[in-house]
Parts: sequence; C-alpha cells; structure tokens
Amino acid sequence: MKKIMRWVVRILNWCVMAGLILGYLSPYINPNTLGFIGFFGLTFQAWAVAGIILVIVSSLLRIPKWYHLAIALVPLLFYAKRIYGFGSTPASASVDLRVVSFNVRGFGAMENTSKSIDSFLLAHRADVAVLIEYRRPQNKMKHKEMPHAAKFMHGVNAGIKVVSRFPIIRSERIELPETEGDAGYADIRLNNDTIRVYALHLESNKLTPTDYHEMKGLELDSSYQERVRDVYDRLLFGMKKQSEQALIVKKHMASSPYPVMLCADLNATPMSFSYQTLKGSMLDAFSMTGSGIGSTYLKPFEVLRIDYILYDRFFTCQLYGDYDGIFSDHKLIFASFSYTPKN
Repeated sequence: MKKIMRWVVRILNWCVMAGLILGYLSPYINPNTLGFIGFFGLTFQAWAVAGIILVIVSSLLRIPKWYHLAIALVPLLFYAKRIYGFGSTPASASVDLRVVSFNVRGFGAMENTSKSIDSFLLAHRADVAVLIEYRRPQNKMKHKEMPHAAKFMHGVNAGIKVVSRFPIIRSERIELPETEGDAGYADIRLNNDTIRVYALHLESNKLTPTDYHEMKGLELDSSYQERVRDVYDRLLFGMKKQSEQALIVKKHMASSPYPVMLCADLNATPMSFSYQTLKGSMLDAFSMTGSGIGSTYLKPFEVLRIDYILYDRFFTCQLYGDYDGIFSDHKLIFASFSYTPKN
C-alpha cells in the first residue's frame, strides 16, 4: 500500500510541476495563440497550494527527487505579491488622491445600493470613483461632494460612470469592436496638474455560480462532459476577447500625455495575459500595500482577484483596502495616493 501511495505522489508531483510551469507562462502567452495555457493562469492558486502540500508530503515520504517540485516552486516567489499582500507601507506622505473602484452590479438591480455607495464615498472622502456595470435606471446616487462625472456606455443605460471631486476637463469612450467590454478615460485636474484615469471592464466569462452548482449535481456521464465543454468554451472565448481588449487599451494608454491610473474589472486573474499586458511597468495598489489574499470576486468562492487599481510611478500608494458591505458580487476596492507632478 505504501509503495502504491509513493507512486501516486510521484505522479502528482510531475502533474503539479507541469501545471506550475504552464501557470508561470500564462501571463506571457496570448490566449489567441495557445488558449489552453490561460486555464493554468486562471487556476494558478490551486497549483501553487497543491505544490506546497506535495513538497511537504514528498519530503516526509522520501520520494525520490522530490526536490524537483521544490525547485519548480521557486519562481512563485516572484509572483507571490500578485496573489498575497504583505502589507508593506511606504514612507509617510500627504495624501493627494483617494480612489474607489467598484463593480456595482447594476446597483444591485433589484436591491438598490446607491445610498450605501454615497455613504461610503463621503465617509472615505473619495476624490475619484469608478463605477462599473453602472445602469441609469437603478442609479439613485447623489454624490454631491463629487459633482463632476463622465460616462462610457455600451448602450443607452449600461456602462461605466466616473465621478470626481476634481474637475474633469476631458473624457472619451474607447471603442472595443465586436465585444461587450467598456472602456474610457477621464482627464482630471488635480491641483495644478492633469492626470488621466482609465476605466475598464473587460469581456465577461459568462459564467455564474449556477453553472458551478449545476455541474456539482450532474453525474459523470455525457451530459456532464457536454457541460464541461460548454464552460471551457465560454471561458476560452472570454479570455481571447479580454486579451484583444487589453491590447487596445494598452496601446491607448501608451499615448497618454498625462500620468495614468487604471481602475478595472478585468474578469481575469493576476496570472493572465490581460493583466500582464495592461500592467506592464505600472504598479499594482494591492501588491504594493495590500494585506492577505486579495480576492475581489465573491462567487462561488472568495478566492479570485479580478478588480484592480494600477498606476504609474508618478503616484505612490499609501493605502489599499477592500470592502464587501455593499450589495454586489464584487468587493469595492479603494486606495490613497501621494502624487509627484510629471513636470
């Protein structure tokens, strides 16, 4: 029995090693080139946890060459801050900008959350808020302290709204052809300078918690295989579209004459091609000052981080946090920044 268990562990070691390596490659390979690799980025946290557990088990069982898996875990050190925040705090400085990003889920559609959002923005003295999946009919926000606004709508009533305490001197929607994503930017007058805040919602994966629960209840037969294939196809379609959209927005960001900040629901993890493309040399507020596991999507399990505040080096993140007390399937995320003018 012990011999069989040792062989099983050895096979698992090689499988997890392969999964980790493909996960490391995932941010750098466009899903439109090799789609299946994107799934290893999506499930990277599971591969990492499995690898750590297997290294411990393998060393205790004295599995031959168990250290190969340990070596495969070494690159995890370079990606750890994408997944887990260590709460590092920069040198104290004055706060020039407080930013909120929140997928409001249509303001709860049937359960209005406008008052809760207003209260949060007021209590946290927010200067700029990016509201994703904004819908006009459900919105009852007043945001009197943030009188300036820009909207990027893919229809009459749905899209993204940016509200600001500071004047918005220019705003424009970015076209994402043949997709359901939303994107735009707002040029905001910050004291005597101008910054550009991009707002982005990449293509949805079209998956819901219902899909997961229905798969749990199915027998392992042909209907289950069909459902798995359907889920795979939807995820792959979403990853491909997200990558196309990310490249469009990245190109636009590169042409900005002003310092850039990006508030986004990418529908993609930090080990995705979309995230890597958009982040580039920018900094991630969570990675810089966040603490713990940075999950922002609440269903079906609170493990995925798909909402981000990215910024260039003219900003210094002083604080990052999240809040799940407002009705949505996402957490609200917020960050405070000091700012060094470009010129």
